[in-house]
Amino acid sequence: MLSVQLMGDTCDENMEEVIQFLIEKKFSEKSAGCHEEFEVPFDIDHLIAEIMESGHHGSLTEEQIMESEYRERYEALLSSPPRLRLKVFVTRLPDSYTHCAEWYSLDDRVGSVGDASEHIFSAIRDKSKKLSEYKENSALDDIRLLIVADRHRASGMLELREHLECDPRGFRMVYFLNYPMSVEVVGRTHKAA
Repeated sequence: MLSVQLMGDTCDENMEEVIQFLIEKKFSEKSAGCHEEFEVPFDIDHLIAEIMESGHHGSLTEEQIMESEYRERYEALLSSPPRLRLKVFVTRLPDSYTHCAEWYSLDDRVGSVGDASEHIFSAIRDKSKKLSEYKENSALDDIRLLIVADRHRASGMLELREHLECDPRGFRMVYFLNYPMSVEVVGRTHKAA
């Protein structure tokens, strides 16, 4: 299993290079905890460094590259249009890790934490417009609203700055799930005793 964190341009061409790199380096066979960082698209400097690591000594001329096994890659680099960079962080997970491999973009996981109150009010207002439809499609009169902010995404980085009690606008209960941290009741219909 691998944990792969991506930061930058996840275009198809960059992702193909990431996968090819992981296959060529046999990263899934490395020992648990092994970590590597690299950037794509690979450029000519990266190719020259790879050639030097493979055992070439001394200076390297374009003619030598063109006569080597690296010719096709060199020509492809020269003819390819420029692309935005993608920084990749790869860690080999232990075999005991039973979850699925983790691939995600860090761009979706960074940002400031905002106040959830306005988002909650807006969600209740929007969803209450559909309340009669919800009741028609349910055998129950007990219709509850769950509002979710997934903190694994930049758009879900919200928190309640203070306890919130709002008008549920016809819903029996309104919950705010600040996934994966907490769930709070933010609105309830009080029945007469």
